Amino acid sequence: MLPSPLLEFFKRGEAARDVRLLAAQGGLGVRAHDQLAILIQLLDDADPEIRTTADATLNRIPSDVLSRFLGRSDIPIGIR
Repeated sequence: MLPSPLLEFFKRGEAARDVRLLAAQGGLGVRAHDQLAILIQLLDDADPEIRTTADATLNRIPSDVLSRFLGRSDIPIGIR
């Protein structure tokens, strides 16, 4: 699966703070693959509030749901 343009936008550091914070809260209406990849990306954000929010959002995902999702064959190895 190829990375989405939105994910690449975050990877390049081009997303404004308000967009990064919204993404850290899980507020973007994107595919689950992209949402998870963006949350992972935001764990390394320079802004401590965004890092903390992304971490909290990831920790709200039930572990059994996350495990099943990560076990799918279409999940990139970098997300696993």
